[in-house]
Amino acid sequence: MRLISALLAGSLTLFAMGGHYGGYGGGYYQDRYNEYGDRYNRYDRYNRYQTASLNNDQVYELAYMWNEEKLARDLYLNLYNLYSNQSLARPLYQIATRSEQRHMDAVERLLEKYDIDATNVEGGFKGPYDPRKLQSLRTGEFSLKEIQSLYDELYSKGAQSLRDALEVGCIVEVTDVDDLEKAMDIAGDNGDLINVFSFLKRGSYNHYWAFDRALKRMGVSQGCCSLGEKYCKDYPSSSHGGGGYHRGGHHGGYGRHGYGGGRGFWGGY
Repeated sequence: MRLISALLAGSLTLFAMGGHYGGYGGGYYQDRYNEYGDRYNRYDRYNRYQTASLNNDQVYELAYMWNEEKLARDLYLNLYNLYSNQSLARPLYQIATRSEQRHMDAVERLLEKYDIDATNVEGGFKGPYDPRKLQSLRTGEFSLKEIQSLYDELYSKGAQSLRDALEVGCIVEVTDVDDLEKAMDIAGDNGDLINVFSFLKRGSYNHYWAFDRALKRMGVSQGCCSLGEKYCKDYPSSSHGGGGYHRGGHHGGYGRHGYGGGRGFWGGY
């Protein structure tokens, strides 16, 4: 996984920004839709299953998805800070604070329920769960090296222009969906994991269309499809008619198995 040296100064600046949105925020899982279509279900819908033993792959998926949702939140918020004087940057802020934070919270509830320490990489994420360890990770900082590399790469792209920042949103959401589909296969018949991963995937669909609309308002007529067929999707959405954009297929690029491994961000960057 390559890191771009030009990011070093920018990354240090990001860490200095501070600000943490973790923990169990107020109005947790309110039973409503926000403007991007996420439904925030009450927690009992995600805690109605008996605690069962998780295998190592399932534990890893929970730790990975918490980091990946944190990547989306931190990335969108820090890119918004670069373009906050431009109205088309608003989806970055709204999605980061209204949706991605709740996605992190949904996964964190399962980290707590299954006593997983998502920062204990060397120990296979063995608990005890401790929210203070998660909160100790600064904005733009992650427990998994592959997520840290992805964040640095995508922040570098998004910092070039607002259009690049919105394109980063398309890239992140497509990657989220791909990873969540694989995570749901690994979840097996565990109802907790299936429910939460399904919730995250529905959110990613809606976020994809929010970024697609913002690009079109900017004058990018093809929206997310301007990135090529890997990012041209026909996802369902509560706020979009859907259809007409799908070019299909999973993609390689930067991911948890390295360049070209099939589980990551866009190739060629």
